[in-house]
Amino acid sequence: MMGTYCPRVLVAVLLLAVAFCAGADQRGYEVSGAQFELVPAGALDVGKGHVDALKENAAKEGFFNKMFGTDCWSQALGVVEGQCKRLSSEQQARLAVALFNCHMRQAGRHTVKCTPESSIRECTEHMDNTHFIIYSNFMQHVESMCLFIQNQDFNAYTEQLINTLHTATKDAAESLSSVLSKLLSQEVTLSEMEAALGGVAISQSQVAESVAEAAEGVQRLEHHSAAITAQLETSVAQGDVLLRKQKDVSQGLAALEAQERAAADAALRQWRVAEERAEALAVSQLRYTQQQDRMMQETRMLSEHTAGLRSAVDVVLDYERRSDRLMLLMLGRSYTVEDIMFYAGALVVGLFATAAKATRGARLPGLLLLASTLVAERLAVSSNSSLLEADEQGNVMLLLPSPAAVINFARSGDTAHISAEGLEFTAVDYKWLVRRVWLSAGFALLVHCYFMYRNYERESYLLLRKVEGRLQEGQAALLESLAGLGRRMDSQHAELRRGLLADVDSLL
Repeated sequence: MMGTYCPRVLVAVLLLAVAFCAGADQRGYEVSGAQFELVPAGALDVGKGHVDALKENAAKEGFFNKMFGTDCWSQALGVVEGQCKRLSSEQQARLAVALFNCHMRQAGRHTVKCTPESSIRECTEHMDNTHFIIYSNFMQHVESMCLFIQNQDFNAYTEQLINTLHTATKDAAESLSSVLSKLLSQEVTLSEMEAALGGVAISQSQVAESVAEAAEGVQRLEHHSAAITAQLETSVAQGDVLLRKQKDVSQGLAALEAQERAAADAALRQWRVAEERAEALAVSQLRYTQQQDRMMQETRMLSEHTAGLRSAVDVVLDYERRSDRLMLLMLGRSYTVEDIMFYAGALVVGLFATAAKATRGARLPGLLLLASTLVAERLAVSSNSSLLEADEQGNVMLLLPSPAAVINFARSGDTAHISAEGLEFTAVDYKWLVRRVWLSAGFALLVHCYFMYRNYERESYLLLRKVEGRLQEGQAALLESLAGLGRRMDSQHAELRRGLLADVDSLL
């Protein structure tokens, strides 16, 4: 009875375990991906907004930005997405300086100079209060974006861990179900053996009745009893084999239970590690929140002091305007002897070439063109620094794609994949390029003034000579007329005198 009772108990326990697992699956207790809210949702939204804004600015950069190396938004996005886990505080500060330069370049303002060899202090020491506030905001943006990226990675890792645990548990449940099916088949075998033993007992009772009724069948009964005894011995041997199999099954169940416990302990340890990491992340988030509150307080204090600094800023701007005027007077000091000789020679040649009356009209435009050339050199060096570089002799060189490289790309037809590496650049001295343009324009202006010149003095002189000739002709004609008139008057006077003398004579 005990041998039969123990397998039934084990079968019942396994049935309950499998039923519990199956019931859990039927009720929909499937483990889904883990979703943690250890970081405040507001901080994650801020970080996500900064990451989206960075992606939007990176999407606005086109082919020429990548060709000339001015795609700073795309480079910053690559650093945030690929290296945010390994960024130290100094690297985060350098990334904030890079984002600040991107913002100032996009707004058309001056950027700060920050090389890899410079320290953060050297990069930020020339910033004023407004620029430092913008830099601090970008520093907060970098921390919030890194926190958002790390939180996404932690959620993905936790989800993968929970899914692995769920798969292992499901596999264990399937193994238990297979063991249960084997035990059920063994239980059916045991029930068949019990039915056979019941049949043996009925046969024994029938034999006893036949012994009581007929003594003459004793010998036959003995033979029959021997056969039954052999059958019983066989049944007992089969029962022993069955008990050994049940013992093996019990040992297998114990081993499975030990494996399940080991898997549960491993899952518990991994869960504790995940909880410890979550607690550490919560502590770091609390510290970050406190640091952000302190920075917000400092920002408010700086904003309060800004009103008091406006008058000082106006004074500084006034002095800056004065210093700009003074710098305009001192620009010649930053030029080399060759530049001074060029401008002095150009001035002398221009004055000599415009000394004639025919070209004197080109003097003022030529001087203005020379002054505009000087100003263009200064403005171009400061505004187009990304297209300029200095050679070994210290000359400012302008990088232009060579005509052969441009023609090759145009013939290939694959203009959508043109990159800066595939082009050959030609270095041209920028100052002499501007000066050659000025010389060409000045020569064209001089030729134009020479051919368009009219000598009004000579034309006036010739006109006066013509008028003088006409006046002389008119004067001669007038003198002739006056002479004829005088002669007529003399004749009339003589006739009148003779008439008067005749009248006087007649009166006498």
